[in-house]
Amino acid sequence: MARTIPSSAGRAGGPGRLHELALRHSGIAVTSVKEKLIYRFDFFLSLVITLITMTLLSFLWRAIYRNATAIDLPFQALLTYICLGQAFSFNRIAWPQRRLMFRVGGSIRSGNIVFDLLRPTDYQAMQFSEVLGLYVTEMALINLPAYLFALVVFGISPPVSPVAAAGFALALVGAFLLAFSLDFLLSIIAFWTFSAGGIIYGKKALLDLLAGSIVPLTLFPDWLRAVALVLPFQGLGYTPIAIYLGQIDGAAIWGSLLVQLVWAAALVLLTRLVWLRALRRLVVQGG
Repeated sequence: MARTIPSSAGRAGGPGRLHELALRHSGIAVTSVKEKLIYRFDFFLSLVITLITMTLLSFLWRAIYRNATAIDLPFQALLTYICLGQAFSFNRIAWPQRRLMFRVGGSIRSGNIVFDLLRPTDYQAMQFSEVLGLYVTEMALINLPAYLFALVVFGISPPVSPVAAAGFALALVGAFLLAFSLDFLLSIIAFWTFSAGGIIYGKKALLDLLAGSIVPLTLFPDWLRAVALVLPFQGLGYTPIAIYLGQIDGAAIWGSLLVQLVWAAALVLLTRLVWLRALRRLVVQGG
């Protein structure tokens, strides 16, 4: 009787499989970046819109601060907060969000999602890789230039310490994980609604408030601040910026990062369950 000899891939086991997945998904990420870099003007336009929004909000808050009777935040910290909220916004509807939310919804309506499901990779992981590549590109072409603009033109404060700078960078990673999970969750709602457009813009309006990227959560009424701080949305804006400004420091930084990761893990699990349920509703007509 002939014996089957295990292949080298089989002998490699887990490490070989992980290496294969890493190559596959890094290739997906690079391909999505190359595809979108063809439309460089779109990134330039997003940067211009970000700078205009940052400038308008800066002048608005200057006027508010000048006429307010009491604001429990120094103006320099407030200006830095507002500029960071726009420079590193995870709520702007740019390429990463449009690719995920509109493309997934469009492929569900057209039935083309069946071709993605036939690919030899997990659909959710494939979307994550594509969006990750676009977020890295957006960081280089929009976020960092907008941040440098705010440093030079508006004179915002640098991080209060090297620890705060490192915590801010880690919090941005946590914010990305939260943003992807929320966007993917809203995208697959199209299985039930057939259009997620209204939900997408409704989500933006809600997160502009509860993420604390336009109005610092420290200025909220006590009851609304208490609600905002227990929701995952504050991890998209308030947490990174508060670490940058030193409002969250020491051991509290690690606690805030842990909260981000817990919420991200919970949303990934929820999204996975909804995705598996949504697949049961998939009906493709035609021949």
